[in-house]
Amino acid sequence: MTNLAARNWRDLAGDAGLKLPVSAPRSSTFGLVWLAGSLIAFVIGSQTGEPAGIRPALFLSLVLVQPVLEELLFRGAVQGYLRQTSLGGWAWHELSVANVLTSFLFAAAHLVYQPPIWAAGVLLPSLVFGFFRDRTGSVISPVVLHVSFNGMFFLGRLLIH
Repeated sequence: MTNLAARNWRDLAGDAGLKLPVSAPRSSTFGLVWLAGSLIAFVIGSQTGEPAGIRPALFLSLVLVQPVLEELLFRGAVQGYLRQTSLGGWAWHELSVANVLTSFLFAAAHLVYQPPIWAAGVLLPSLVFGFFRDRTGSVISPVVLHVSFNGMFFLGRLLIH
C-alpha cells in the first residue's frame, strides 16, 4: 500500500468518525442523556405488552451488533459525508442539517422491519446520536448511547414480562 493510499484510507476512516473524539462531550450532558435515555428505553421496553422470549444470539444482535453497524453506517458514513457538503454543515439550534437528514434516513430505514409508529419513534434518539457525533467528531458516543438504549429496551422486556 502506498503512502497516498494509506493516507486516503486514514482520511476516509477519520471522516467516518472511526477515531477517538476530537473533543469529549461534556460529561454531565452526556451522562444525563445516557441516564435519561436508558431509563426511557427501559420503561418503553417494559410496556410493549409482548412476551420477551428473546434468544441470546438475537439479544446480542439487537443490542450490540445492529447498533454498532447502524452507527457506523448512518452516523459514520452518511452523516460524516453530509457534514462535508456545503448544506450539511449548516446548523439550527445545535442540530446540523447533516444530522437531521441522516436521522430522517435512519427512521425511514426502520420502516423495513417495524411499523411506522416505531420507525418514527427512533427519530428523536437518532437526533441525539447525531448531536454527539457532530460535537465529538467520532462515532464512539453514538455507539455507546445506541447500545445502551437498545440494551435497556430489551432488558425492560425481559424483566417485566
